Amino acid sequence: MLGGQAMALVSSGDTSASFVVPPGTPSGPSSLTLGNGQGQATLAVDINCPKVTITGILPSTVALGDELQVLGGGFFDVVVTLGGVAQTLVVSDAGVLSFLVDPTTPLGAQTLQVTTACGAATWPVQVVTPLPIITGLLPSIAVRGKSLQLTGVHLAGAKV
Repeated sequence: MLGGQAMALVSSGDTSASFVVPPGTPSGPSSLTLGNGQGQATLAVDINCPKVTITGILPSTVALGDELQVLGGGFFDVVVTLGGVAQTLVVSDAGVLSFLVDPTTPLGAQTLQVTTACGAATWPVQVVTPLPIITGLLPSIAVRGKSLQLTGVHLAGAKV
């Protein structure tokens, strides 16, 4: 038990035992108790909360719906917002976060914020409209005075 909270052992043997301290464990002095059915041993431990840091993003300018990677550290139990809009993580580990930029994220210069129980870190991000992609043209040969229909994605608001 750590601070009165039950812990699952990752491994144990005659000379060692290991477990993962849950990210939500309160910081500060605590006690670790290990029992084996015959008795128990207690040890004083100090729980530290890893500082959240952002060291960079890829790409530096991102379009709505595109993937943004956040590089840094201390990414445990994170909440990510961009331009005040919560983002849904695709990949999350201690040093890399990845998400598709929510289509309701405001355009322009925005602030990326990564928040954990240990604090928050921010980084500037430029959010842009995705480039249009043309996948088809009907008819395939243009005729003067006749209309053409383009098909594709991200065509709303595009100008010819």
